[in-house]
Amino acid sequence: MGKFGKEIELKQTVIWALRKICFFDVNPETKEINKKESFTPPPHEPGLYPRLLGEKGADIIIAGGMGPRAQELFNENGVK
Repeated sequence: MGKFGKEIELKQTVIWALRKICFFDVNPETKEINKKESFTPPPHEPGLYPRLLGEKGADIIIAGGMGPRAQELFNENGVK
């Protein structure tokens, strides 16, 4: 099992450079992708993405270059 073990839930989110938000429903045991979904996010405003992804059920995001306030907002919305 990976570094995060059972902490890794079924949904992971990736924000791609193409300005799409992509959801992957992943089986943590087999590491297989069960479902994929993507959409174009609305224009950026402070605090929007943490709230939007939390409402969509994202558990984990994979992102880089995120400041401490953004990390805090994601945590407040249940997203690691």
